[in-house]
Amino acid sequence: MKIKNVVFDKDAFLISTTGARFEYIPGTLKIYHGLGDELSRRLICSIKTKRPEVFENVESNKDHVLLSSKNINMGIYGDSTCILAPKTKTDVSFEGNFKPDYEGRHKDSFVLIDKTGGIGIYPQQHEGGFQTSQVKLHEKNWSVNYQLNPNQRVMISTFPPREFDYEKSCRNRIAHTGGVHIKKTNTNTGILPTDNVIKEWNKYINIICIHCTGLYPHSGVMGKSSYSWFSKRIPGMWSFGGPYKPVKPSELHRVVKTAHSLGMKVVVYSSPFYYYKSNDADAFFDDVKQIVTKYNLDGIYVDSPYRDKKYPTGAILDDKIKGWELMRRIRQLIGPDGILYYHGSGDRSPIAAVPNIDALCDFTLYGESVPFNSFHDDYIQYQVRKFGISNTIGMIKPNKKPPGMNNEEIIRQMLAMNGRMRWGTYPKVNDDGSYSWPTTPPVYLQLYYIKLNSMLLQYKTKTNR
Repeated sequence: MKIKNVVFDKDAFLISTTGARFEYIPGTLKIYHGLGDELSRRLICSIKTKRPEVFENVESNKDHVLLSSKNINMGIYGDSTCILAPKTKTDVSFEGNFKPDYEGRHKDSFVLIDKTGGIGIYPQQHEGGFQTSQVKLHEKNWSVNYQLNPNQRVMISTFPPREFDYEKSCRNRIAHTGGVHIKKTNTNTGILPTDNVIKEWNKYINIICIHCTGLYPHSGVMGKSSYSWFSKRIPGMWSFGGPYKPVKPSELHRVVKTAHSLGMKVVVYSSPFYYYKSNDADAFFDDVKQIVTKYNLDGIYVDSPYRDKKYPTGAILDDKIKGWELMRRIRQLIGPDGILYYHGSGDRSPIAAVPNIDALCDFTLYGESVPFNSFHDDYIQYQVRKFGISNTIGMIKPNKKPPGMNNEEIIRQMLAMNGRMRWGTYPKVNDDGSYSWPTTPPVYLQLYYIKLNSMLLQYKTKTNR
C-alpha cells in the first residue's frame, strides 16, 4: 500500500493510493475507491466543509501526504486512510454515494460496507468532544454531519486498500503454541517446543505463534497495577500484561534458530489491551521492539485493540485512531516481510473490525466469545470475513459456534469466503513429569492442509505462475 500519485493545480489536488483516489476542490473532498485502473474507481463519499479551505502540501512521500489549511490539517496515507484534524470549530458533512449492505454504528462512529468495499468514519472518542447534528442511513445518499472542536480528529478508512494475496493465504499456515505451565505450582517454566517437535510441525505449518502462557514469568506486575482485577479473575495468567521478557531466554533463542533453519517464522505474544502500563502506547511499543530485536523474531502477535482509557467500569474505551497509529508503528518496525498477526476480538461492537487497521496485518483472528447462528450472520460476513474489505487473511476463533456445527463445516464455510484456519497445539505435563507437544494436527486440519495444497496448485495453473 502506498501513495501512487500527487497532483496540485492551483487550489485543487488529486492524490491516488493503492486502493483509492482523493480529489479536492475548495470545500469538497471526493473519495473514490477501487483496485486497479484509477479511472474506473467508484465515487463512494463526498466530504464537505462550510468554509472552502485552501491546502498547502506540507510533506509528501510514498507513505503519506500531509496538508494544511487555515482551519484544518489533513493527512492522506498509502493504506487509503484520511485523517482530518480541525484547528478551529468546524462543521463537516459526509455525503454517501452507495447503499450499504451493512451499517455498523457505535458512539457515532460508522462502518458502511457493500459488495465492493466501503468506508469507515471514526471520530476520536475521548479527545476534545464533538456533536453529531444529522445522521441519515439506509439509502444510497446516506449522510452524517459532525461539528468538530479543535484537535478533534476524524479518521476515514476507505477500503479495500489492497489486493488479496491468494498465494500467501494458501501458503502461510500458523500453529499457536505455548511454553510449559505447571498448574500445581502455578509456574511458567519457559520451556518451549523441542527441535524435533518443530521439525515435525514443519510438515504442516511455516509460522509458529508462541502465546504468553509458559513463555513469560508471573512477575506480579499486573497485580500491582490498575489491572489487579485481571490477575484475580484469572489467577496465574497476568503474564498477559508484560513486560515481555521470557523466563528462559535461551529457549526462545533456540526455537527461533531452529525455525529459521527450516525456513519457518516465529512470532510471540503481546497485548496493548492488557498491558501493565495501562494506556501507555509508547511503553508498549518499546517493549515489543526490544523482544522482536533481541530475539530476531519475524513479527508479533497483538492480542486485542489498543485502548486509551483505564478500565474502571469494564467498558471497552478503545481509540481507533490511536490503535491505527500504534499498528502502523509496529508494521514499520517489522518491515513489509514481517508477520503482524492481530486478534481483534477484544472489541465486540458493530464497528469492531477496522479495515485500515486490519489491512496493516498479515493475519487477523476474530470471533472469540461472539455467538453466531450461521456464517450468514453480519458479524461473520462483515467482521470475521476480510476478503473484499481489508483483504487481510482472516481467521476465526469460534468458541461460541452454533450447536451441531462441526470443525469440518467451519472449514468449508471459511474457505468459501477466502478465510483460513489455525492450529492450536499446546504442551501437556505427563505423569512422569516430562513435557510433550502433539506433533501432528487433528485429522480435520490435516485434510484442510491437503485442500489448501490443491487450491494453491489450481491457482498457479490458472494464473500460469
